[in-house]
Amino acid sequence: MSDPVTCEIFPDYILGKVLAHLAEQAQTIVEIGTYLGTGSTTCLVLGMTKPEQRLWTIDKNPVHTAKARENIRDERVSFLTGRALELLEQLPPAIDLLYLDGGEDDSLKEFEALAPRSKVVAMDDTMGDKNREARLRCLADPTTWHVLLDLPL
Repeated sequence: MSDPVTCEIFPDYILGKVLAHLAEQAQTIVEIGTYLGTGSTTCLVLGMTKPEQRLWTIDKNPVHTAKARENIRDERVSFLTGRALELLEQLPPAIDLLYLDGGEDDSLKEFEALAPRSKVVAMDDTMGDKNREARLRCLADPTTWHVLLDLPL
């Protein structure tokens, strides 16, 4: 069975540049949805300019995780395989940057579990089923969330 067609975020894309910039400011970064590591994961790593910065990146598919490890060889990156909701104890208690780009089934639950311990939350696919509800919650609650950029593409 082949992988579904994906639309990755690359460093020269607007979101890729935003992710790299946000990563520059973050000590601890968590990404859900590694895929092969060649899209948003690469953008986050490019933004990690300090040796003490760390990235935890999660993908459900062990084949994707293995390929991402081959594509990203940086000792500051921890590759985790499985459902993020089952790996919460392996993630830092305080997250500077959370990037949500995992599967549609768990995304809202991941947002609910990880956003409260995150300073900045970024997400992709906010107009589709994956992160639409999380985006709407952020927009509807300006006392909790300060929306820095909303690109509903």
